[in-house]
Amino acid sequence: MLGVEEVWSRIEGLAATLEGLTVSGGEPLEQLPAVLALLERVRRSSRLSVILFTGWTFEQVCSLRQAPALLSCVDLLVAGPYDCSRRRPGGLRGSSNQTLHFLTGRYTLADVLEVPEAEFLITPSGEILCTGVDGSGALAGVIDRTGEGPPS
Repeated sequence: MLGVEEVWSRIEGLAATLEGLTVSGGEPLEQLPAVLALLERVRRSSRLSVILFTGWTFEQVCSLRQAPALLSCVDLLVAGPYDCSRRRPGGLRGSSNQTLHFLTGRYTLADVLEVPEAEFLITPSGEILCTGVDGSGALAGVIDRTGEGPPS
């Protein structure tokens, strides 16, 4: 297990090449003291943006004793549990019940809507790397439309 200072040291080493930090699950707020300590360090010592994904509702987050400190370290909060029956490809929300909370002027709704459903990188060896809110579902959609899958 890594401590906050070791995680910060790794982030700091990459900070010049990053726009920001995304914190997602498991459930980050189940580790609130460590997450808060890390985000306070990011805010105090860098210009990195912070996006936090939580399965908790915005109301649940706001009911935390540490909510003011936490929210002051976050630029965009994506709140609410993922609900596969309300899947919503594209943007940063995985399902339509999740809510977006722009806590600073760093990001706008337009920025969120520009985020693709997934990104595929093909390495020189032919390995396919997929990132995104629902990368595996996006790959299945590509395969369904083309009738072809990745090379064996």
